[in-house]
Amino acid sequence: MGIPVNSLKVTFSGVSGGPEVWQTSFWIAGADLSTVSDANLAIAVASAPWTNLFNALKLIMNTSTQITAVDEYGYAGGTAASVHAHATVAVLGTGASAHPNQCALVTTLRTATPGRSGRGRMYWPANGILHSAASGLYSPAPCDGVTDALSALFTSQNLAGPKVSVISQMHTSAAAVLSVDNDYVPDTQRRRSNKLHSLRHSHVV
Repeated sequence: MGIPVNSLKVTFSGVSGGPEVWQTSFWIAGADLSTVSDANLAIAVASAPWTNLFNALKLIMNTSTQITAVDEYGYAGGTAASVHAHATVAVLGTGASAHPNQCALVTTLRTATPGRSGRGRMYWPANGILHSAASGLYSPAPCDGVTDALSALFTSQNLAGPKVSVISQMHTSAAAVLSVDNDYVPDTQRRRSNKLHSLRHSHVV
């Protein structure tokens, strides 16, 4: 069990509505960890595939939410990162709606490997995305924009050699991502539950 050798975890992070934070990640298998550096990551996030994705994500986040950083964590073996790169970004949401900060758009990463170990998930903050009052579903257009831009980013990465993959730590294996999709059902940032700013009212019984 563990993370396969020469795996690279790419993490987006940001803030929502003041004190709340969010993160979501994807993996690259067979990476050259000697190229992981702040300078190289800064060049990457300024390229067209990355900026196109950032522009698509702006439309699903409201103005209280932003992407503040992209980080890379390289694993030469074991469970601790051996190299790290950081890029500061400033991508502010422009979405016109005002949903709770817990709302998320979920991207499914699909591979040829069946079962849960062959699928990945990315949880994007979606507190500004338009939705239908009748169906309760997100508007398809901004969802599709994120799907298409993320697919283009992954395709660009794959052309460089190392493949965007779903990593199974249970099996110490990697499966190449073959497609990505978003459904239109609002989801929640479940893994953020310990980071959410909460207020509550209590009454003695």
